[in-house]
Amino acid sequence: YSLIDGHIGSYASAATVDSRAFLGGQAATIDINGGMIFVIRCQITSASVPSDVRWFMGLRNGASPTNAAINSFTRIIGIGRDPAQGTNIHFYHNDNAGTATSIDLGSGFAIGTTVGIPLEVKITNVFESGSYDYVITRLDTGVTATGTVSTDVDDTVGYACFAMIFNNTSATQVAIGLISCSVTIPYST
Repeated sequence: YSLIDGHIGSYASAATVDSRAFLGGQAATIDINGGMIFVIRCQITSASVPSDVRWFMGLRNGASPTNAAINSFTRIIGIGRDPAQGTNIHFYHNDNAGTATSIDLGSGFAIGTTVGIPLEVKITNVFESGSYDYVITRLDTGVTATGTVSTDVDDTVGYACFAMIFNNTSATQVAIGLISCSVTIPYST
Protein backbone atom coordinates (compact mmCIF):
# COMPACT_ATOMS: atom_id res chain seq x y z
CA TYR A 1 0.00 0.00 0.00
CA SER A 2 1.06 3.59 -0.39
CA LEU A 3 2.02 5.15 2.92
CA ILE A 4 2.89 8.61 1.62
CA ASP A 5 1.88 9.85 -1.77
CA GLY A 6 1.49 13.38 -2.94
CA HIS A 7 2.80 16.78 -3.76
CA ILE A 8 3.91 18.71 -0.73
CA GLY A 9 5.12 22.14 -1.88
CA SER A 10 8.03 24.29 -0.77
CA TYR A 11 9.43 26.02 2.29
CA ALA A 12 11.99 28.77 2.80
CA SER A 13 14.42 29.29 5.65
CA ALA A 14 14.86 32.62 7.38
CA ALA A 15 17.62 34.92 6.15
CA THR A 16 19.61 34.39 9.34
CA VAL A 17 22.62 32.33 10.33
CA ASP A 18 21.80 28.75 11.41
CA SER A 19 18.24 28.78 10.07
CA ARG A 20 16.68 25.74 8.45
CA ALA A 21 14.20 24.89 5.76
CA PHE A 22 12.60 21.55 6.60
CA LEU A 23 9.88 19.44 5.01
CA GLY A 24 9.09 16.07 6.48
CA GLY A 25 7.91 14.19 9.50
CA GLN A 26 8.95 14.22 13.12
CA ALA A 27 7.80 10.67 13.91
CA ALA A 28 9.74 7.70 12.52
CA THR A 29 6.92 5.47 11.28
CA ILE A 30 8.30 3.86 8.10
CA ASP A 31 9.94 0.46 8.64
CA ILE A 32 12.68 0.83 6.06
CA ASN A 33 13.74 -2.82 6.45
CA GLY A 34 10.20 -4.12 6.02
CA GLY A 35 10.23 -3.96 2.23
CA MET A 36 9.63 -0.61 0.55
CA ILE A 37 9.94 1.52 -2.54
CA PHE A 38 10.75 5.16 -1.71
CA VAL A 39 10.67 7.71 -4.54
CA ILE A 40 11.15 11.44 -4.14
CA ARG A 41 11.41 14.15 -6.79
CA CYS A 42 12.75 17.44 -5.58
CA GLN A 43 14.74 20.52 -6.45
CA ILE A 44 16.29 23.61 -4.90
CA THR A 45 13.99 26.52 -5.66
CA SER A 46 15.99 29.44 -4.28
CA ALA A 47 17.33 32.11 -6.59
CA SER A 48 20.77 31.30 -5.18
CA VAL A 49 22.32 28.88 -2.73
CA PRO A 50 25.19 29.86 -0.44
CA SER A 51 28.27 27.68 -0.83
CA ASP A 52 28.14 26.62 2.83
CA VAL A 53 24.59 25.20 2.82
CA ARG A 54 24.24 21.56 3.88
CA TRP A 55 21.25 19.62 2.61
CA PHE A 56 19.77 16.13 2.80
CA MET A 57 16.78 14.50 1.09
CA GLY A 58 15.64 11.00 1.94
CA LEU A 59 14.66 8.99 5.00
CA ARG A 60 16.02 9.65 8.49
CA ASN A 61 15.15 9.20 12.13
CA GLY A 62 12.39 11.39 13.50
CA ALA A 63 14.62 13.82 15.37
CA SER A 64 14.27 17.53 14.73
CA PRO A 65 16.71 18.77 12.10
CA THR A 66 19.91 20.38 13.32
CA ASN A 67 22.68 22.28 11.62
CA ALA A 68 25.11 19.40 12.03
CA ALA A 69 27.21 17.77 9.35
CA ILE A 70 25.16 15.23 7.40
CA ASN A 71 27.55 12.41 8.21
CA SER A 72 26.67 12.87 11.89
CA PHE A 73 23.00 11.96 11.28
CA THR A 74 21.96 8.49 12.44
CA ARG A 75 19.44 6.17 10.80
CA ILE A 76 19.55 7.87 7.40
CA ILE A 77 19.44 6.81 3.78
CA GLY A 78 19.29 9.35 0.95
CA ILE A 79 21.23 12.04 -0.90
CA GLY A 80 22.76 15.30 0.18
CA ARG A 81 25.55 17.79 -0.02
CA ASP A 82 27.98 18.83 2.66
CA PRO A 83 30.36 21.62 1.57
CA ALA A 84 33.16 19.90 3.49
CA GLN A 85 32.93 17.10 0.89
CA GLY A 86 33.05 19.27 -2.23
CA THR A 87 30.43 20.18 -4.83
CA ASN A 88 29.20 16.70 -5.76
CA ILE A 89 26.04 15.19 -4.38
CA HIS A 90 26.66 12.17 -2.14
CA PHE A 91 24.54 9.17 -1.19
CA TYR A 92 24.49 8.82 2.62
CA HIS A 93 23.54 5.85 4.77
CA ASN A 94 23.91 5.11 8.46
CA ASP A 95 22.61 2.75 11.07
CA ASN A 96 21.75 4.03 14.53
CA ALA A 97 25.32 4.87 15.61
CA GLY A 98 28.59 6.37 14.48
CA THR A 99 29.41 8.30 11.34
CA ALA A 100 27.37 7.94 8.15
CA THR A 101 28.93 6.36 5.10
CA SER A 102 29.13 8.73 2.14
CA ILE A 103 29.28 7.68 -1.52
CA ASP A 104 30.29 10.37 -4.03
CA LEU A 105 27.87 10.19 -6.99
CA GLY A 106 30.46 11.57 -9.40
CA SER A 107 30.94 14.49 -11.75
CA GLY A 108 27.48 14.15 -13.29
CA PHE A 109 26.16 15.29 -9.91
CA ALA A 110 28.55 18.22 -9.40
CA ILE A 111 25.82 20.75 -8.86
CA GLY A 112 27.43 22.72 -6.02
CA THR A 113 25.24 25.78 -5.59
CA THR A 114 23.30 25.45 -8.85
CA VAL A 115 19.56 25.92 -8.43
CA GLY A 116 16.55 24.46 -10.21
CA ILE A 117 18.04 21.04 -10.96
CA PRO A 118 15.32 18.40 -10.58
CA LEU A 119 16.44 15.18 -8.94
CA GLU A 120 14.76 11.82 -8.44
CA VAL A 121 15.79 9.51 -5.62
CA LYS A 122 14.55 5.91 -5.66
CA ILE A 123 15.47 3.58 -2.80
CA THR A 124 14.15 0.02 -2.60
CA ASN A 125 14.43 -2.72 0.00
CA VAL A 126 13.26 -6.32 -0.14
CA PHE A 127 11.61 -7.41 3.12
CA GLU A 128 14.26 -7.96 5.82
CA SER A 129 17.06 -8.29 3.27
CA GLY A 130 19.34 -5.81 5.04
CA SER A 131 20.32 -4.25 1.71
CA TYR A 132 19.07 -1.22 -0.19
CA ASP A 133 19.25 -0.48 -3.91
CA TYR A 134 19.34 3.11 -5.06
CA VAL A 135 18.92 4.94 -8.35
CA ILE A 136 19.59 8.68 -8.34
CA THR A 137 18.64 10.58 -11.51
CA ARG A 138 19.17 14.15 -12.67
CA LEU A 139 15.87 14.72 -14.45
CA ASP A 140 17.32 17.56 -16.56
CA THR A 141 20.16 15.51 -18.09
CA GLY A 142 19.19 11.89 -17.49
CA VAL A 143 22.48 11.17 -15.71
CA THR A 144 22.06 8.36 -13.17
CA ALA A 145 23.99 6.82 -10.31
CA THR A 146 23.09 3.37 -9.02
CA GLY A 147 24.28 1.07 -6.30
CA THR A 148 23.48 -1.29 -3.46
CA VAL A 149 24.37 -0.80 0.20
CA SER A 150 24.24 -3.51 2.84
CA THR A 151 26.60 -2.25 5.54
CA ASP A 152 26.12 0.71 7.89
CA VAL A 153 22.34 0.41 7.48
CA ASP A 154 19.76 -0.06 10.20
CA ASP A 155 18.51 -3.58 9.53
CA THR A 156 16.97 -4.35 12.91
CA VAL A 157 14.65 -1.58 14.08
CA GLY A 158 14.84 0.51 10.92
CA TYR A 159 12.13 3.09 11.42
CA ALA A 160 12.48 6.43 9.67
CA CYS A 161 10.49 9.33 8.25
CA PHE A 162 10.67 11.37 5.08
CA ALA A 163 12.86 14.49 5.35
CA MET A 164 14.20 17.35 3.24
CA ILE A 165 16.58 19.45 5.31
CA PHE A 166 18.54 22.53 4.29
CA ASN A 167 20.86 23.87 6.99
CA ASN A 168 21.75 27.49 6.35
CA THR A 169 25.08 28.37 7.94
CA SER A 170 25.19 31.79 6.30
CA ALA A 171 22.70 34.65 6.53
CA THR A 172 21.06 34.03 3.16
CA GLN A 173 17.50 32.78 2.77
CA VAL A 174 17.26 29.34 1.15
CA ALA A 175 14.11 27.80 -0.35
CA ILE A 176 13.55 24.13 -1.11
CA GLY A 177 10.87 22.66 -3.31
CA LEU A 178 9.38 19.21 -3.32
CA ILE A 179 8.00 18.04 -6.64
CA SER A 180 6.52 14.80 -5.32
CA CYS A 181 7.18 12.07 -2.78
CA SER A 182 5.84 8.56 -2.37
CA VAL A 183 6.68 5.64 -0.16
CA THR A 184 5.14 2.35 -1.22
CA ILE A 185 5.25 -0.68 1.02
CA PRO A 186 4.52 -3.79 -1.03
CA TYR A 187 3.11 -6.80 0.76
CA SER A 188 1.62 -10.16 -0.05
CA THR A 189 -1.68 -11.50 1.27
